[in-house]
Amino acid sequence: MLPFLLAAALAGIGLTACSGGGSGESDSGNCPTPGVTHDQVVAGLIYPDSGPLARDFEAFRGGVDARLGVSVKEGGVYGRRVVLKWADDAATSSANLSEAESLVTQQHVFGIMELTTAAGGSADWLHQQGIPVTGEALDLSWGGYDNMFTYAYLVGKGAGITTYGQFIKSHGGTHAALLYVSNELSMRLTDALAASLSAAGVPVVDRIEVTPGISSPQKAAARIRASGADVVTGVSTEADFAAIVNDARQQGATIKVALSPSGYGSSNRTLKWPDGAFTYLPHHPFETRSPAISRFLSAMSQYAPEIQPATSSPALHGWLTADLFLRGLQEAGACPTRDAFLRGLRNVKDYDANGILVDKRNFANKFGVANPCLSFIQFNANTGSWNAVTGAEPLCGQQITAPSS
Repeated sequence: MLPFLLAAALAGIGLTACSGGGSGESDSGNCPTPGVTHDQVVAGLIYPDSGPLARDFEAFRGGVDARLGVSVKEGGVYGRRVVLKWADDAATSSANLSEAESLVTQQHVFGIMELTTAAGGSADWLHQQGIPVTGEALDLSWGGYDNMFTYAYLVGKGAGITTYGQFIKSHGGTHAALLYVSNELSMRLTDALAASLSAAGVPVVDRIEVTPGISSPQKAAARIRASGADVVTGVSTEADFAAIVNDARQQGATIKVALSPSGYGSSNRTLKWPDGAFTYLPHHPFETRSPAISRFLSAMSQYAPEIQPATSSPALHGWLTADLFLRGLQEAGACPTRDAFLRGLRNVKDYDANGILVDKRNFANKFGVANPCLSFIQFNANTGSWNAVTGAEPLCGQQITAPSS
């Protein structure tokens, strides 16, 4: 899912008091909670609408709008619709903090939805204020604060998961070259991939730093060929990954497994993605056209028709971000408070976004833990299509215990 620098329901009935609690019939009166009135909940939305990453994130807002549109059509959450106050953080930590402070203290939003690589800018402040936050974990702050809820951790607590290594080994990979960019999340994910490869008996023969827009794909490709690696994985921009793998093959390297978290659902339609390259997802692929995926695509057509194609990873992550926020409101009860949202959602043990995610998230005891189950798909350059990989739909591994120091 990561063309973004690293490269990511509900209803209820009953009766409760204003302390929340997860069941209750609609309360037509106002609740003494910021952002909550008798007919709406005001939420903040933060993402990069300007700056170098803006294009990669532009479909995110459409996915949020689609999920909230469906919620309104279905009667809202306890009769309330979620309305948005949005902010542009340009993917910078300073702007992320200032925009979050403005949304909470000046615009009085109930909680925050966000998709940004700079969430760490406001994470500590939002935690101190007890503000609910939902989104995709694109930086390490998501694993450290219990007010931040995500449906997928790329890097979690511990040394990683065996899933990547299992997949690579089963597809003939024997020696790996790892790509990385120079930031903390990328290097942590690279370490997790190395641990997974080691657990599968696949040695890492080279680690290659790739600086977007600066590093030479040809030089990286030459290193891969010289190392004898038949696996290329790690973290880079999708443009760099595609160029490096294609160049390595042109230079004579035999690449059996090219595995990247980016490429699928990309907005870049001119990119020459490597034939046979794999990617992994925390959700079922669009191609399944399952009831949950079909519901998403139908909603995108109705509420965000400007996003083309609708099979966009950022749009799906917008949908999931909003869906998780709606679930938190549902758990908070008919007169929601921020504390009730946090307590209620933390007690959810089976969240899968109505069947979109490949495994159920347990927010009660799996906080900060990477998803061991992933869906793997493969690109066919002849048809320009992605296809499910037999036996890896999904593939579930195990957590790797970090060695004691």
